[in-house]
Parts: sequence; C-alpha cells; structure tokens
Amino acid sequence: MTSVVLPSPHTQMQWLFDHLSARSPGSGALVGVAYEWTASEIRAAMEACAAALWPSLAACPIGAPVVLRAPRSRPDAVVALLSIWRLGLVPVLSEADCTWTQDGTLVEPPILSPASPARTVQADETAEFEVLGQHWMLNGTPVSTPLPCARPGYVIGTSGTTGPSAPVLNHADGLQGTVTGLVERYHLSANSRALLFAPFGYDAALADLLPVLLAGGAAVCCDDGSWQRPSALATRIRSAGVTHAVVPPSVLRSVLPALEAADIRFKVLVSAGEPLEPALADRLTALAETVVNAYGPSEAAICATTFEVGPEVAKKIDHGAVPASVPVGQPLPGVAVQVIDDAGTQVGPGVVARVMVRGASVAHGYLDPVGGRARPERFQPQGPSSDLCPPQVLDTGDIGLLSGNGDLVLVGRSDDETKLHGRRIRLTAIEAALRTLPDVADAVVAVHEDLLHCLWVSAPSDTTDRGSAHGAIAHVGPPAQVGALPPPVPSIWHRVATLPTTASDKIDRAAVLSQIMALTGSHVSTVRPVTESSLWSDGDAVGAVVERLWRRHTSSPGELDEDFFAVGGDSLRAMELLDDIETETGRYIDLADFLEAPTMRHLVTLLHARELASSRPKSAGEEMR
Repeated sequence: MTSVVLPSPHTQMQWLFDHLSARSPGSGALVGVAYEWTASEIRAAMEACAAALWPSLAACPIGAPVVLRAPRSRPDAVVALLSIWRLGLVPVLSEADCTWTQDGTLVEPPILSPASPARTVQADETAEFEVLGQHWMLNGTPVSTPLPCARPGYVIGTSGTTGPSAPVLNHADGLQGTVTGLVERYHLSANSRALLFAPFGYDAALADLLPVLLAGGAAVCCDDGSWQRPSALATRIRSAGVTHAVVPPSVLRSVLPALEAADIRFKVLVSAGEPLEPALADRLTALAETVVNAYGPSEAAICATTFEVGPEVAKKIDHGAVPASVPVGQPLPGVAVQVIDDAGTQVGPGVVARVMVRGASVAHGYLDPVGGRARPERFQPQGPSSDLCPPQVLDTGDIGLLSGNGDLVLVGRSDDETKLHGRRIRLTAIEAALRTLPDVADAVVAVHEDLLHCLWVSAPSDTTDRGSAHGAIAHVGPPAQVGALPPPVPSIWHRVATLPTTASDKIDRAAVLSQIMALTGSHVSTVRPVTESSLWSDGDAVGAVVERLWRRHTSSPGELDEDFFAVGGDSLRAMELLDDIETETGRYIDLADFLEAPTMRHLVTLLHARELASSRPKSAGEEMR
C-alpha cells in the first residue's frame, strides 16, 4: 500500500464516495471479461491511482481540470475517472481539442491516458504508473486556477463541426441529481448489471456507470472490444448477464437482429441520444421488461426527461401534423421542462415551440473556446445567483410540444444541426461543401431512416436528363468528384430539376423531407449502381466479398484506395461492415486495425493475413491475468 498521504475527498463528489464506501466490500462493482472487481478492490485501485497522480497534481487547486482520454468500456478507465474526482479535480471528457481561454489566458489541462507497455518514457512526462495492470501516463502541466464554478462536476466537449469544440462546465450537484433520478427511472438495484457502452469522450458514459454504482450494482465492461460488433456485443451481454443497457437508436437498429437471435431479454433497455421511432420501440418491447426513452442535452447534466414505453406503442402515437415519434416523457426530480414561443410565453399542450430546461442540472455554461465564444445565448439567467450555481434556463435548440398529460414530444431542431449515428452534424455545412463540386448547381441534405440523403441539381452546363420540377430524373448516383469532400458524405443521392422552396425563396426543409420520403418509396432513386465485382478479376473470392459489402455500407461503387469515411462511411457502418465480413468469410478484423488505413485495399490485405475468427487477440482483461 502506498505511503503517499492524500487529501480528503472534496465535497463536490462526496456523495459518490459515500455510496462506494457504504457498499459491502465483497459486492461486485465492475465486471471485466476475465475478472470481476469488488467494491473494496475498486476503492483500493482508486486510492492507488490517486496516489500515483498526486505528486504531479498536488499543485492543482480544488476544482482544476484534468483531461481524461480513456479507452472505451475498460475497467482501468473507470478507476482513472474515479481517481480524478478522488483528488478533488474535474475530469474533462472530450475527444476533441480541450483548450480554452480563461481571463485572457490559454488553459491547457494535463492529459491522463493509457500508455503502451513497450514505449520509451519521454522527459516531459510527469507520471507513468499502472491501473488494474494497464499502463497509464500523465502528460502536461497542472492548471494553477480552478474552473469558474463553486462546485464543478465535469467538462464535456460539444460538437466542433463548424469551429472549435465548445467545452461545457456541468455542476456536481446537477450530476448528482441526474444520477439519483436515473437510479429510480431505470429501476436499478444491487442485483443490476448495467452495460458500460458509451465512450468516455461522451457524457453518456457517466449515465452508464454512475447510476448502477450508486444503486449497489455492477457495471459490465466490454474490454474484449465486443462493443465494436453487433454479434460480439450480443454475446458479451448474454455471457455477463447484463440486465440494463443504454444504447442510441442507430446502434440498436444494428445490434437488434443479433439480440433477437440470441433470445436476450433485459430488465430495462434504454434508448437515448437520438429520436426513437415507434416501429423500433415496438421491437424493443419484445427484448425487455421495461423500455425507456431518455432525453437530455449535454448542457443539462446528461439526462432531463424519461418515458416508459408500453407495448404496441406505434398504435398509440398520434400520426398528426407533426412527425410521429415516441415521447421523451417527464422531467427528472429537480428539473423543469417548458415549451415557449418566440415571445417567451409558455404555450399549452399540443403547441409546437422551443424546448427549455430549468433546474440545478443546467450547466454553469460554456468555457471560452480558443477562437471565440460558442453559443452563449443558449443560457438565460433567471433570478439571483446562489453560492452553489447561478439559476439558469437552457434553450436546448430543440422544438417540441407537451402532450395532455405533460409528456414532452420532440419534433425537430430550431437550427440545422441534427444527429446521424450518434454524431451531431450540421446540414448547411455539408450542403456548402457539395456546392463546391463542378457538377452541382445546388444541393440540400436531410436525414431519413438513419441515412443521409441528398437532393442535388446539376450545373447549367449539364443539360442532359432534365426532368419535371421537384422530380427525380433518369441519372442516379452521386455527382463527380464527391470523393474529394470531407465526411460525412450522403449515402443516398436523388438528382432533381429544382429544389423545393418557400414563398420567400428559402429552402423548404419540410418539403425536402416529404420529397425524399416519396422518392425513397419509388423505383427511381437508388444509393448506387449495383454491378458485378470488377476489381478482383483474378478470382480473389475474399476481395469480391469485400467489394460487394463495401458498396452496401457506403455511397460508392467501390475503389481500391478510397477512404471509407469519405464515401458515406462512419464508425457505426465500419463496425457493421467488419461484422458482415466476418459472417461471410469467418475472418475477424479489429476495428482499430481497419481505421489505420480505411481503404478496400488495406482491408483485403488484412483479411488475407488474418487467421480464422477463432484466434482473436487477447482482451485487456485476459492480459491482466
């Protein structure tokens, strides 16, 4: 045991450590593939990690930030997170740039991250140590000033689609309120085993981890990398006895067939992060005793409302003027949700307007990103400040309505931001990039059925195949040079004569979506031409399989050296592609290996070098034994 004398845990997260200390020492708290750690073992590992960090971070004041760059769903990452809180410091959970300005001074927090066991220690590294048998390191200079909040809990980075990422500073009290509320809403107990699915770069990981620890249950890690594949994830869920899982709809659609095939049944299955359509909700009710639809922006401590989905929910949703969607329900204790019009007046049930969130869960605000302030208008002060936090109202940017019984129903966004496979994208940025192509006169994009569609009008020099107004024309597929665009790139292309507009000559986005729905239901539109394999004419059966599946998961007919992410691919589609390849060839490729060079040529090379799927790499848990 270390002889380093640590400071007493700071009161900002004392509630969490009190619950961990009150648990039975032998109760399971963290489940890895090869080992299950008790609450006592986790507390000891946390103290050891904190002791290793303390000599380098002792100069930090209470409330100073430390960036956590943690591997997804790993037990050692959980301990690293707890250790930052144990020292009274604030974890910064972000995969993007984590620098900001404070009082005119650049703030660059030290970074805590895993290290390769075989690496050479650099002179500027402040610490290197082991966490549950895994090598970690701390790089950077301690921050000498605390974050501008009396009781900071964590910092989460927002999307940086059109500029630097905006770090959001959330209160520890707001986090406590959310976690305590979710214990009840998710029906968690000491017998629960909750899946740790979300990456630590997103605050959803806190919703996976903290409520089940507070309830006395165990968090189940996918330290074998099973989160990468639907089939492997289903196997992990069954083998670990997972009772609770929080998964976004885009992932649920992908993993659902594997869950159904394995006859898995959860106690509680939570959909969060994206709109949940009734058809998917109906299928989920067959997999769980309780299905919950959860909603909450990052600026409001992860979760603001929840809704328990009953059976045959699709038949109970009103298919009226607004898009049919499953309600996101009632606010958590201590949270208030209002729907207000442009004049700031709260509207009655059934009226579509802006969604506002009030209460202690609303964040302190944005830190100032390098390059300018980020959407400060989202936070609206209400009333006098207190010692703990300024009472604020958050303009979520969402549009919705309240049902007759007070359930919140989301309709859309007040701006052009939306989510695709869990990633926030800005539609106008994609459209601007499309208009730079020589063949494109105009373009508009929209998300429909979890795919990014594009209506595009050809440049005036191209006079072929003109069709009727707003109609699709004979030529289908993407315009030329689309592979040069940055991701995300649309997956479905509809070439039209003109784009629908409003009376003020602005793009009519409601009409765009209606047109896409109509075109998708016809035989005119298509993702891409389907041809026989031509890249592997030498009889390479593996190459032929990869080419066919590549077309299925991208917007491209397939080229050997094109980047998967430049032709409509994303991380979820990459997982699905590798899973389909394993199903057809029996050969396993790790997602990380594919991402080193995400091309068809590299993928086929990896497959030829790979043994059959039975000889997979050892998991982190197995290496610790």
